[in-house]
Amino acid sequence: MKFTLDVQRESMGEGIGVKVVADPGQQITEVKITLDGSTLADDQLATPSVQYERSFDHVGEARPGNEHRLLVTATDQESKYESAMKIWTDAT
Repeated sequence: MKFTLDVQRESMGEGIGVKVVADPGQQITEVKITLDGSTLADDQLATPSVQYERSFDHVGEARPGNEHRLLVTATDQESKYESAMKIWTDAT
């Protein structure tokens, strides 16, 4: 699977965009997204799909020097999963 994890700093927190695209022959059935250990989404797709996209506004605590970990795990129709992580530190 191909993951796109986009983070934008906002005045009240982080703006996060997540996109997952399945490889040929795969379909996405579930996506779990956590930020700093807290669950943002645990989405079971009603219909398996070749793409998943979701955005979150003002999540996390944006403070200079704060480190963040965004973990995205996608599961396919055969219950195989793949994960991607993005780690960043808020600018001063």
